[in-house]
Amino acid sequence: MGNITIKKLIELTFKYWKWIIGINVLLTLIFGYFILGIKVDNSLETMTIDNDPELLLMQQMDKEYGGEEFVVIAFKGEDIFSPRILSMIDRMTRRIEDVKNVGRVLSLTNAYTIKGTSGGFGTTPLLPKTSIQPEELKEKVTANKIYKRWLFSDDGKSTSIIAWMVPLGSDDALRSEVVSEIQRIIDKEKDNRRFYLYGMSVIYKTVFDAMDRDQLHLTPIVFALVGLILFFIFRNLRFIIIPFIVITICVVWVVGLLVASGNTLNWVTSIIPIVVLIVCICDSIHIITQYKETIGEYPNNKDALKEAIIRIGIPILLTSVTTAVGFFSLGLNKIKPVRDFGIYTGMGVIFALTTSITLLPIILSFLKLKKEKSRDDKSFKAMESILTGIGKFIIRRKGLILTLSVVIVLLSLIGISRIEARQDSFDILKDSTELVEANKFIDVELGGSCEVDVLFDGKAENTVIEPISLKQIERIQHRLENEVPEILKANSVVDFLKEMNQAINGDDPDYYSLPSTKEQASQLLLLYSFDEDQANLQSLINNDYSQARIRTFTISADDSIATRKAINKMKQIISEELNTDLKIVFTGRPLIWCNMVDYLITGLMESFSIAFVVISIMMIVVFRSIGLGLLSMIINVIPVIITFGIMGFLNIPLNMTTVMVPSVAIGIAVDDTIHLMWRMVKEISIDGNYEGAMFRTLKSVGKPIITTSLILCVGFSGFYFSELRLLTQFGFITFVTVFVALIADLFLAPVLLLVIKPIKIKKGMPSIALLRKG
Repeated sequence: MGNITIKKLIELTFKYWKWIIGINVLLTLIFGYFILGIKVDNSLETMTIDNDPELLLMQQMDKEYGGEEFVVIAFKGEDIFSPRILSMIDRMTRRIEDVKNVGRVLSLTNAYTIKGTSGGFGTTPLLPKTSIQPEELKEKVTANKIYKRWLFSDDGKSTSIIAWMVPLGSDDALRSEVVSEIQRIIDKEKDNRRFYLYGMSVIYKTVFDAMDRDQLHLTPIVFALVGLILFFIFRNLRFIIIPFIVITICVVWVVGLLVASGNTLNWVTSIIPIVVLIVCICDSIHIITQYKETIGEYPNNKDALKEAIIRIGIPILLTSVTTAVGFFSLGLNKIKPVRDFGIYTGMGVIFALTTSITLLPIILSFLKLKKEKSRDDKSFKAMESILTGIGKFIIRRKGLILTLSVVIVLLSLIGISRIEARQDSFDILKDSTELVEANKFIDVELGGSCEVDVLFDGKAENTVIEPISLKQIERIQHRLENEVPEILKANSVVDFLKEMNQAINGDDPDYYSLPSTKEQASQLLLLYSFDEDQANLQSLINNDYSQARIRTFTISADDSIATRKAINKMKQIISEELNTDLKIVFTGRPLIWCNMVDYLITGLMESFSIAFVVISIMMIVVFRSIGLGLLSMIINVIPVIITFGIMGFLNIPLNMTTVMVPSVAIGIAVDDTIHLMWRMVKEISIDGNYEGAMFRTLKSVGKPIITTSLILCVGFSGFYFSELRLLTQFGFITFVTVFVALIADLFLAPVLLLVIKPIKIKKGMPSIALLRKG
């Protein structure tokens, strides 16, 4: 039945070949037009879990208190407070303030401090307007407690300029432009010392630039590697160019569809074109290999192609569907980049299936191949010799192969127990030396490079300025700074109220304390509200005094494991100190990273389980045998287990790309198993001899299995040249999985078939009627 359908399809293909070519050209032009409008977006908003409450809360806080995304520009020197350096800082500050999409800038030269006046208190520039010696100025400025470890280090030898950006959401291009403009300003104004730039925006820009460079060189490298393998296998330039034409069309369709659907590229979805190329070119390889076998049996190319498609069509259909299922299972993932990768790469597999069994035969039909050239070349003969040797080894060493397989699986389970789910912003980039150095400098010298905020919500007006509330915020802030190693700096409305209280009492240090009543606190805040410099205070308390927050600047906040430990410690301190009705909420980008990492394992299990169940059912239906179907899945789960064991031993974490490997691998790995078992059943139907069938199967489908696996391995190894560490990890893990799957198909699968003998023989024919030859 299946072969009859394939026969009708190929007949219609050649009958309406002009229409098929025309439709392919038209779709390619349409989707190619959409590609022109492609955008890149690596922002946190794009990378998070769907409807993440932490993200929604952070966006709400951004609107109410100002954006939390900032760029830190820092440097060090003995002359920080000299007139020349302060003049340089002032020029940089003013120029950065004029950069589009920069909300506000804070530095030594535009910061204000609270001072007592004859009428109470007011704000005055942190730097006195009167001339003063640098050492005296340094001593005076570094006494300020609000800006300590924020604008200057403890020893007064390091300083920073902090530029807060307006909320840019998912517009990574604008974010990159802002950082680039700040970098240009620094390059123009700075002296010869080392300047450090850091912040999530800087990381986003670095990834953005790395992606651009990857797009320029990574795709050509993969194309070249795959092309070399094709040339080694076929020794025919036409058999290299034609598959590339077909797959390039599929890539254009996939990327065009992604853009037309309103999606953007990020460092996960940017690999879709390469993965589609690597995975989907295998259909063309199987067809061309089968075509070379049949060309000598028929008088013309068209008849040979028809027969080749009829023979190989059902296995290609099955392998394409199982591969697509593996990718589509990621479509249920709650992390959008992973979901998009699964959906659109799965679509690429479907596109490749349709073009491979329609457009590819049409193009091949125009080639003039002589019959004598259809004989196996040297590379195929070498493979046949190797495969014969493998068959002999299997017959002699079945026990050894099974024992080794069990031992390796058990060792792999130990490795799996060592795997951690971890997402570190530095792990995104292969070479992040400059970012690491900047992060370390800011963490050591200043107040940390990322922000986690604690929001106190009292619901009603004036709740957070009640003396009991302020006292609790003060104690919590003090303990956070002193008991959580990751927190280097924390500030809140408490700092300002103590400064105001001291200022209004003649700058007497004895009054550096909180006001004793709610009315006093309200009066102080009211007086401060009349001053021009309100931005810092407005970022800490809302207008009706129902909410206040502690801003904590943290070290290593983008490492999800360190962040989770720090947050747990923060929660413990707050639970011990808080005894009012104030509601506590945590916000900040590091928390969103943590939520994403927490979901990685759950998402992996969900997508892999779906892929495993669906593909298992398909195998049982296709082979009409529960035993044979489950056996095929066992053969393909083992490579995934071994790969994850290797990940554990090599300390490769579960992150946004490696979490995709199991679903992708099970879909890809099962392809060769289908080809092998399909042929094995056919060969057994000839004489009912398992060993003879195994030898004939290895000699026939063993060659294209090795070829396609080699192409997959070489193709995924091309990710080594990516500048993004996550992509090199994805390429390496997928490479290992495909290689182990090849070994399992060539050694373990035949052994299990010979030992278990799941195919029932009845009167010389297998009971699986669907798989009868022809």
